[in-house]
Amino acid sequence: MDEAHFQKIYLSHYERIYNYVYSRVLRREAAEDVTAEVFLSAWENRGLFDSAKGRLATWLYAIAAHKVTDWHRKSCIRREISVWDVPDIAEETDTGALEDGIFEDSPNSSGYRILSLLSEEERDFLLMRYSLGLTNDEVAQIKGGTANSVSARYHRLLKKCRRLADDSST
Repeated sequence: MDEAHFQKIYLSHYERIYNYVYSRVLRREAAEDVTAEVFLSAWENRGLFDSAKGRLATWLYAIAAHKVTDWHRKSCIRREISVWDVPDIAEETDTGALEDGIFEDSPNSSGYRILSLLSEEERDFLLMRYSLGLTNDEVAQIKGGTANSVSARYHRLLKKCRRLADDSST
């Protein structure tokens, strides 16, 4: 894989990987750093990717999942605090997403609020489909189970998200 080919991969997968990472760390600066680490690692290990073993998106997801886990482990050691945890600095916003589809990390956005109320495991599960575009079969292969059980789980989680959104609008 040459540099020009990798640049195309980066451009076509950046937004999905960033959204996945952001939704796991819920901090814009950290998501940017971790996403950069994902693509740096992918570039450094590009010779290890085997299209016969799976899709590129699945390989990038695996790298991203490992980098997020590393970030969580390091942030627990450093006891990081998000600027959003500091009171009285949030601005009112109309939307939870920026124009380019990348999440805005404002505690006032409904998307941010819903994501923050889900467990990390629930966010990870939803993001495999909606950020990374993995199929039920691919998610079942990663998480274990069957495509039908994955579909049922998505249904329950989306129902929960709708309920959280309805609760925040009242």
